[in-house]
Amino acid sequence: MTGLEVVVAHLVTRAMQRARSAGGRVNTAVDRAVDADLDRLHGAVTVKLGEDPALEQLHREAVEGVDNPRTRKRVLLSLEEAVEQDREFARALRELTGQLARLSGVPQASMVQTANASDHSTIMQAGRDISVDRSP
Repeated sequence: MTGLEVVVAHLVTRAMQRARSAGGRVNTAVDRAVDADLDRLHGAVTVKLGEDPALEQLHREAVEGVDNPRTRKRVLLSLEEAVEQDREFARALRELTGQLARLSGVPQASMVQTANASDHSTIMQAGRDISVDRSP
């Protein structure tokens, strides 16, 4: 799962939790911290994407207990565009998802790699989610 796919998963989780608990809060300190970070993440995405129809549909579907891969993909594409245009927003999302991972005990790993290639180069990379920009 890429970093932005994690963001979308957190948005679904938050909406589903709110629907199940009817706005109630959880009890332990860690649960309260996770809940607060989910709220912050949702707030940051909502402010950035505004009334994006895909985000609104994601929320509606999550409340109904529906997990639609097409809707997730549409939100993911909106988020990708937003982080490409706004480095501060990208940094905020990395910080929030990192905090959520630390609170939940999920191990974290990240890597940034840059490669320069000409038209006749081959770059071999193990892993996934590689994007190539051949613009001048």
